[in-house]
Order: sequence, then structure tokens, then C-alpha cells
Amino acid sequence: MERMEQSQLEELIDRYGNDVLRYAYLYLGDRGWAEDASQQVFLKVYQNWAKYRGDASPRTWILRITINTCKNILGSRAYRRGQAECSLDALQSQPAVEFEREKLEIWQEVLRLSALYRDVVLLKYYNGYNNSEIAGLLGLKEPAVRTRLSRAMAQLRENMEGRGASYDTQAEGQSL
Repeated sequence: MERMEQSQLEELIDRYGNDVLRYAYLYLGDRGWAEDASQQVFLKVYQNWAKYRGDASPRTWILRITINTCKNILGSRAYRRGQAECSLDALQSQPAVEFEREKLEIWQEVLRLSALYRDVVLLKYYNGYNNSEIAGLLGLKEPAVRTRLSRAMAQLRENMEGRGASYDTQAEGQSL
């Protein structure tokens, strides 16, 4: 592929910018860090456009860059030093992410999961990818994705029951 034109980048930002920002926010739990991540993602898209082979859709490719960028941010010293845990109030104050009250509690628990489980849950239930697509995005085999999803749901159920919540994650698993 050739070097990306500014108009192409603007089109990708218009089309996928909100998705990247929402995913980064859910992943990082902070609006400021999510905005920084979004900028980094589209800078990487611009810089690496010539490397995009078209094996996956642009959305999938950009989401993979988003995941890797968020992981890098989570591992950074600056993030660890300045990041407080995402609170219920912070989630409720974000107009771009609309949640029903009962599901908000589950999403708060999802954000507390380790990255190992959080990735598959966000990709499956927030972004709507199937297990095969998740496997491709994360470089896993499908059985590993199913195992992680199963363990994540069991951990969510246990955490919710431990807090005295009566919300059934098994019954609502498809619509987290």
C-alpha cells in the first residue's frame, strides 16, 4: 500500500474514532488516558498504513492497534503512578457510554478483571466479535478464547455474588 493521504486518515477517524475512544475508555478507565490512547492509535495508523495488508477489515486492524496501545499505556510508569481505579461516578459521567444502571455494575466489575479476561469480554460483548475473530485479534486459538470467556464469566459471577448483587451474569451474558 502507499502512503496514507490526510483525507484517508480523516475518514478513518470519522468512521472509527468513537469506537476507539470508547474501547480505550473501557480498557483504561479514564477519559484523559483514553483520549491520549486514541491519538496514539491514529498516529500509529498513519505511520503504519503502508504495512496494512488488508488481511482484516480496517476496523479490526485499528482495534488491534487500540488493544496494543492500551496494554502499553497500562504498563507505563506514568499510568501506574497517576491512575486511580475507575469509579462508578466516572463511568456515569461519560456521555459517550450509555449504560443501564444494573449493567453498569457488571461493567465496573469487567474493568476490574485482569487484562487476560477483560480483553476477551470487551471484544465479545462490547464489540460483538465472535470467538474466531477474537482469537485472530489476540493471537490465540479458539479454545483458549472460550476458556478465558468461561473463566471471566465465572469470576464476574463470583464477584457480583460476593458484593450481594443478584444480577445473573449467566442469563445476561449475551447482552453485557
